Amino acid sequence: MSSRLCSLPMKYLKWPDPMQYPKSYTRYRIIRAARKEFLRKGFKGASMRLIAAASGVSTSNIYNYFQSKDQIFREVLNPLLDAFSHLDFPDRNFDMVLASNILHLLHDPDQALLEMKRVLVPGGKLILPTYCHGKSLFTRTLSRISGIYSFKVKNRWSVRDYWSYVEYMGFRILKAEILGKPFPLVYLLAENKASQPMIKDPHN
Repeated sequence: MSSRLCSLPMKYLKWPDPMQYPKSYTRYRIIRAARKEFLRKGFKGASMRLIAAASGVSTSNIYNYFQSKDQIFREVLNPLLDAFSHLDFPDRNFDMVLASNILHLLHDPDQALLEMKRVLVPGGKLILPTYCHGKSLFTRTLSRISGIYSFKVKNRWSVRDYWSYVEYMGFRILKAEILGKPFPLVYLLAENKASQPMIKDPHN
């Protein structure tokens, strides 16, 4: 069988649907242009000026709809964040899944990892680079302050807690690298175990 890779962010970073913005076609044009610029230039390279030019909406008018580039980026990513509760793939369909810089932003990372496990073959590989904001009281506090202006982090793991969490969800860690400060990017390469994880009863 040939190797198959699923890159989850690119799968769900779809063109926005105009029907999602029935009261504001201008807002739709901004989101559509921003998605294109973020894919081409990345977050840092996609300026408000470029988004304005691509959308045909003046920079000053964009600020009537969005307070910042961060807010536009969050709007572009919403379909991705919502899609992890049910991945649109059959069971045991991939040899490898890549989910980059996403778990710390999800409301329900348990369900996301269960879905990744479901679409992976037994022994399939999972690549999970994720920022860990829970090293100390200082980093947790700084993370909450940063969320006022950028992404709101939902899960603040320490490096050790993140490692243990992925193992608890039914994966074997094969490789780990830690990059950067104060919020280290923890790169995990994990293997899908055949057994299912034991999920705690939320009512206990």
